[in-house]
Amino acid sequence: MRYEIGFTLVLLLFLGDGLRAQVGPDCKMDFEELTSDSMTHFFATCDLGRKRLFVTGEHHHAQSTNFVTQTYLQYLIDDGRLKYIFLETGRSFSDGLNKYYQTGDQAYLKWLLEVYRRDYPSYHDLYTGILEYSRAKSLPIQFVGVDVEYHTPGAIHSILDHYAALLTPEEVATLRSFCREDLEQKTNREKVDQFREALWQRLASSEVGGEGAKLLEILQGMEDYRRNWGQRDRLMFEKIAKTLERDTADHTAYFSVGLRHLGAKKTALKNVRYYLLKAFGRAEILLSMLNYQHCLRLNGSAIKPVDKKRTTRKRYALERGKEAFDLWITVNGQ
Repeated sequence: MRYEIGFTLVLLLFLGDGLRAQVGPDCKMDFEELTSDSMTHFFATCDLGRKRLFVTGEHHHAQSTNFVTQTYLQYLIDDGRLKYIFLETGRSFSDGLNKYYQTGDQAYLKWLLEVYRRDYPSYHDLYTGILEYSRAKSLPIQFVGVDVEYHTPGAIHSILDHYAALLTPEEVATLRSFCREDLEQKTNREKVDQFREALWQRLASSEVGGEGAKLLEILQGMEDYRRNWGQRDRLMFEKIAKTLERDTADHTAYFSVGLRHLGAKKTALKNVRYYLLKAFGRAEILLSMLNYQHCLRLNGSAIKPVDKKRTTRKRYALERGKEAFDLWITVNGQ
């Protein structure tokens, strides 16, 4: 598998074993092969100041995406400041990953990925690799799900797994019954909605904090899955901003998100990119984009590549100039 990062370039350098990189005055780099060493060289060469948030636009459920994510995170772990990995998922999935990171239980990870329909070797390798690498560096990492709860079975399993102590025996029994039902059916979905609303009302009226507030976030996320694209982007930004603003230490964060959430065209809907740049500015954010060539998703479907010469195409509405991505990572292969 080959990985390239392409931009307009000025200076030519040679990095061992024939690895070639070009670094321009604006800190754009082109790699013929993407490795942890080559990415480390890029960040070491460029004066990034005090970047706090590293954002990558990608296609979900692709083996190449997970490879780049793991390589990127290895650099950030080596840097020693990484604390948060933001996920385009609800809180329920990040709760599960955080539990796995605390226990290292491989059987639990397999169960978690099965529940959320992510039981592919590349996902298992990604999370296992990050755990082993961060533990070797003695660097604790926290996963933070910032999106809505769009996978209801997973949210239900998470509530039973993490928050059963907050529920009545009747509520636990009801949730377990949902686990045996087809929640794609309208009648079952309506039952879940009614249960969610009743549980929300009971918890909200008691002014719970701590674990109760986390459960309320999942319940709200189960309601928010109905929101449109723009509303979801606003919610994701608010959770990211809240986490970063609450952390006063010198920590960094990584966020891998679908490419369409990072469209830069001024006529596009306000999205995650718009809100983040407005709140934090380019001085604190490094934006990357993955451009897939001859790549497949894990389900076997092809990923349509983006032509670098036509970056204003409507599908992604990407612009060059001052709004350009800092890294353009071209992925060749499956």
